[in-house]
Amino acid sequence: MPNASKKIGSPPPRPVLWVMSELYYPEETSTGYYMTRIAEAMTDLFDVKVICGQPNYSRRGVRSPKREEKNGVEIFRAASTRFDKNKIFSRLVNMATLGISMFFASIKRLRQGDNVLVVTTPPNLPLIAAVSSLARGAAYTLLIHDNYPEMLFALGKMRRASAAARVIAAVNRWIYKHAARIIVVGRDMAELALEKSRGLDIPIITIPNWAETDAISPAPKKDNPLLAELGLSEKFVLLYAGNIGRPNDVESIIECARRLADVDRIHFIFLGEGAKRHIVESAVNEEMLPNITVLAPRPRSEQQIFLNA
Repeated sequence: MPNASKKIGSPPPRPVLWVMSELYYPEETSTGYYMTRIAEAMTDLFDVKVICGQPNYSRRGVRSPKREEKNGVEIFRAASTRFDKNKIFSRLVNMATLGISMFFASIKRLRQGDNVLVVTTPPNLPLIAAVSSLARGAAYTLLIHDNYPEMLFALGKMRRASAAARVIAAVNRWIYKHAARIIVVGRDMAELALEKSRGLDIPIITIPNWAETDAISPAPKKDNPLLAELGLSEKFVLLYAGNIGRPNDVESIIECARRLADVDRIHFIFLGEGAKRHIVESAVNEEMLPNITVLAPRPRSEQQIFLNA
């Protein structure tokens, strides 16, 4: 006899998509912003749920609910330490505590047949998502925003021939091997992923991050309130906006500013936070560079203004 509790003609349950990311709403940093928009857009096709951390970047200090629903997405926030992310040891502690918390959260909530989208922030999250997905019978897709150990090579923090580099490479290959697919955001990243997954026959898809052409458009410099506030409306402005982090070569920009210090019509603006912000501030304060202005981060709602500076 048919189960009377099932309504005749009712649609089948929608597939479940779990998004795993350290950063999510209300974070407005690039990864948090993109992962929030991706999750909300996927509600047309999936029952979308998110496992993420508490805000610790642009919204550091904000305490969000452990569980809430926003725009059709159910959000589960894992507990962790929230020390200063710009200090290496503090960042590692944050990464470890969040990783442990997100692992147990995913083991508890994932179900057989679920889909998982995991991003490489923090770098230990893909391994956590892979282990919990395989343990629970879920399929995971890896979204690569940062490549390790290549980023550590570029920073001079790890040698290519080191044992640590070989271990990370082996772990990456295991993660790639069991992924349903890999998504990268650019051509060069796709080539690197192909090289690292050679022989595994894993689909690699390139999906660039989008530009907000509806919200941001060119505007006349003479009407820019930020330039007017800074007295720079008549100058040629070179703007650095975003994370002033360890992988970013701000030293070369500072050197350009030094060489152009006597050219009054050119001015540099650094807008953002990060581990290397102090390098920019030191150059300004100690060398008295008149052609550099350092500003605190501005909210995403002001992008139309500062990106037109």
